[in-house]
Amino acid sequence: PYIIAPQLVSISNLFKQNTHESDPGAIYDKLYNLKQDVLALKNDISIMSIVGVINIMMQNPRSEYVTDRWFYLFARINGAIIASMRKKFRVPKNTIGIALDDSRAQRNFIVKFFEFIGIPPDQCIAFGDGRDEIMGFEDYVVKFIETHKQSFIFLIVDEHLNAVRKLSTNESISGSTVVKNIRKRLSQEEERRLIALIRSQKDSPSDIATYSTCAHGILPDITLANAKESLASLWLKRFPPSDFAVSPGYELKNQNYESSRNLVVSSQDLAQKIVDID
Repeated sequence: PYIIAPQLVSISNLFKQNTHESDPGAIYDKLYNLKQDVLALKNDISIMSIVGVINIMMQNPRSEYVTDRWFYLFARINGAIIASMRKKFRVPKNTIGIALDDSRAQRNFIVKFFEFIGIPPDQCIAFGDGRDEIMGFEDYVVKFIETHKQSFIFLIVDEHLNAVRKLSTNESISGSTVVKNIRKRLSQEEERRLIALIRSQKDSPSDIATYSTCAHGILPDITLANAKESLASLWLKRFPPSDFAVSPGYELKNQNYESSRNLVVSSQDLAQKIVDID
């Protein structure tokens, strides 16, 4: 989808400019490239009906029906290919997931989330168990990134962190500020391999704007069932395959996604379960 989606936008723009009337050859060339990329997809995706529509459009790009066919094709590719593959999204194998959250339940959920999107368990790290881990997080992450130059680093940081002082008094720490400080301390090349998302229940436009100035985005409340769809767009925006030699992959067998139905659990559900166990 990271190759096909931009082509859909490009071709749609040509139709909006009536290029199919003024320069049908340009439409033909774009459709030909789109067809080749669709045919290159793995054979577990049904594509022949899509290729058939492309062939019809290529035969007569000036046809009065070509615009209607394009809108049908656009919706078909989005539904049959892009949406389907985003459900099977997984991050590159050289990704390391690091979380910061003062809740043990949330830390457990984030680690499970990391594993679900393809990060091996031994590459998942969670911090936030006590004041020392929270206050030392910036230094740890900066040094970690400096010594892992071949890895993508995926940070998930809770916005509202409570660092308990002595005498049981709480000090509130802003997770977005922690991320901002980390990014400032990294070189351009080191920061380029980092994606940092903020977790927060506050998601007003002003809150999101604030988080976006410090991090690379906000991670909405998710379940493991929609985790890959939620992350795919954020990841590909941060790491365009055209700029990075290592691209994300896609699970090409449905059993992994089907079996994940047993893992459909929100962060709140997991938190309650741990409370019940305790």
